[in-house]
Amino acid sequence: MLGRNFLSSEDRKGGAAVVILSHRLWESRFNSDPAIIGRTIALAGKAQTVVGVLPVPFVFPDPAAEPDLYVPDDLDTDTRLNSTNIPVVMVLTIARLRDGVTLPQAQAELNLFEQDRVKGYAPPYLRWAQGRKFIAQPLQRYLTGDDREPLLILLACVAAVLLIACANVASLQLARTVTREPEMALRGALGAGRLRLIRQSLVENLTLSSIASVFALAIAAVMASLIRRSAAAEWISNSPVAGLLQAPFGKLSAAVEVNGWVLAFTAGLALLTTILFGIAPAIGSSRADLRTSLQRAGGRASSDRKHRRLRSALLAVEIGLAVLLLTGAGLLMRSFGHVLQNGTGFDPRQCLTAKVQRPPSEDPEKTKAFVQQLLPRLKAIPGVHAAAVGTKLPLEHIYQGRTIAFGDGPQLPVGQRPDARTISVSPEYFAATGTSLLQGRAFTSADSATAIPVAIVNQAFARRYFDGDALNKHFRISLHGHDILTPIIAVGIVQNVHYDSLEANIQPVIYLPFDQVPFGELNILLRSSVEPSSLTATMRKAVIDADPTQPVFDVATMENRLSHSLAQRRLTMLLIAAFAALAMILAGVGVYGAFSYWVSQRRQEMAIRLALGSSRPELLLLIVAQAMRLILAGSVIGIAGAWFADRLLASMLVGVKVHDPISFSLAWALMMMIALAGCSMPARAAARTNVISILHSE
Repeated sequence: MLGRNFLSSEDRKGGAAVVILSHRLWESRFNSDPAIIGRTIALAGKAQTVVGVLPVPFVFPDPAAEPDLYVPDDLDTDTRLNSTNIPVVMVLTIARLRDGVTLPQAQAELNLFEQDRVKGYAPPYLRWAQGRKFIAQPLQRYLTGDDREPLLILLACVAAVLLIACANVASLQLARTVTREPEMALRGALGAGRLRLIRQSLVENLTLSSIASVFALAIAAVMASLIRRSAAAEWISNSPVAGLLQAPFGKLSAAVEVNGWVLAFTAGLALLTTILFGIAPAIGSSRADLRTSLQRAGGRASSDRKHRRLRSALLAVEIGLAVLLLTGAGLLMRSFGHVLQNGTGFDPRQCLTAKVQRPPSEDPEKTKAFVQQLLPRLKAIPGVHAAAVGTKLPLEHIYQGRTIAFGDGPQLPVGQRPDARTISVSPEYFAATGTSLLQGRAFTSADSATAIPVAIVNQAFARRYFDGDALNKHFRISLHGHDILTPIIAVGIVQNVHYDSLEANIQPVIYLPFDQVPFGELNILLRSSVEPSSLTATMRKAVIDADPTQPVFDVATMENRLSHSLAQRRLTMLLIAAFAALAMILAGVGVYGAFSYWVSQRRQEMAIRLALGSSRPELLLLIVAQAMRLILAGSVIGIAGAWFADRLLASMLVGVKVHDPISFSLAWALMMMIALAGCSMPARAAARTNVISILHSE
């Protein structure tokens, strides 16, 4: 770190005005100048002394933010109320547990602390405390989200693909054991011991697995490099692929690497699978009867019934695992399609967004004045059809909720009143987001602070409180404190918009005119006829023209925001689909290999059948029937396994049942086609058997 950290005397109310820069800002705005330490910069109109620059690896421990500047938090020693006597209900605290203290113990102590904390709340704010509590969780889980279940599912998919590949190799090794019986018998006759023969087989297998492991590690290293690059902010803003790669790792993407632990795990896994799936064929070949093997060394080797049953069992397991993975992939794909078809409530195309944060202590009238100067400049940008500001963008979580009341009679106590989420927007907000106005009118410039308070509600609000007919209905809302209810009239109804995520249930939302209820947290929205990202520079200039000290951050198209919000779900679906496709291909290759070997071992039988009058179609049907028995057995195993295992996907499914018959049927049908295609080639080769040449050679 360049410079120093905050001092304890600075980290308190009334402390010195100091600031620490992020490494990114230090490079981009100050040209990596080490002399910046000790200089003052203007921050929100206030002079701040730069005391430090953070190192490159530092990542702010919040998945939703990446600040450029850090200042001490100006909190009183009593943090229950802020400077306006409103409870401080959202605080992110990072602490390191003392040795010997467990997370449940820390949680219990925090619960007691919260019970004592709310005693200082005024009665109107007690409802804020209801249901709220401190949540203690590991920092890693906070950064990456609760991804244990998707991770376990992906690990199970990897294990299933590995088992299929190992079963394929074991089946091939069993066949190879039969063909090498004479060789092993000859080596034994020349003095090679059983241990030496087993060691030779294992070394051969280990050589193959080592080559495969090196190839896999090379691919993993390339993917890790791409994931680290995805952590670059400039790439994320312009590439949906970056958000997709970054989804499972969040802000830890920069730390993803193929390190010694990964190398050790890969080497150990390669060694373990080689021993487990190579030892049985190796032992079997070392047990070959010398006399019998040498006597038939000049003839065609054939496998015994035990080997055939083992290969059949391995093949059935391969097919079953492939069906299981295909079923899971089908469920996730249908769920993803349902999420997209269910509608977002907005049109992400041709929409550019950005964030602007006004000083928290700024007078609301100054905030309104800034917006009134900004909007005409934004509308004047060539290609812009609609320009608006709003306190929230679609897909963002709405923290601001207000209590509401209906009728003129006695009202419920504050803690029992219903509430709704509120968003303050300018007149063209719905035109900019592409949200349909279903009834009534949009806001206009006439909806000023001196006009009658009005609101626009979403369909969920209208259905819950007015049976769908909320237009021109009156209700009361806490615009200026929870104990003060202001009469308001609904002048419009808009379609539901997803604000938390596409998977979350739609909640009642009230849209308020920005001029009547201004906030310093602003989002700019521009709908244009040109490429939205091309408007970034002119949009920034418009903001600077309205206020030269106002920064603009988090600039992104609405399509990118939508893509990033779906990145985790999309990546999980694509990975499981890729594993399922790989499993299907491996199972198909296994079917082809098993029946190619089976046909080669029964060439003489096939020739005799043809010589005795069997037709070639009958021979083809015989092989296909044999394959169908194995395929059906494997399919039953796979469907039964999917019936129980797919319950693990329940929390990831939206609009699709766990035991969805369409997904099960499609998985079975697809695996059936691949398996039949795999056995049809050996079957056709057997049907083309030349009777005379085979009988002569045998």
